[in-house]
Amino acid sequence: MRLVGFGIAVFAGVLLCVRFLAIPTATYPILFGITIIGALGALAYLFYSTWFANQNS
Repeated sequence: MRLVGFGIAVFAGVLLCVRFLAIPTATYPILFGITIIGALGALAYLFYSTWFANQNS
């Protein structure tokens, strides 16, 4: 359930950044790019570690 909540939060955060922070995002593309890619990468890592974890341990 935490993974679903985190996914919803990341998706909502990206949508809000695109909608309300367009000018700051264009002004500081490196900062926002790293932040957004980092959040999506963390979500992908959590998804992978949840669904494809080693079942023997």
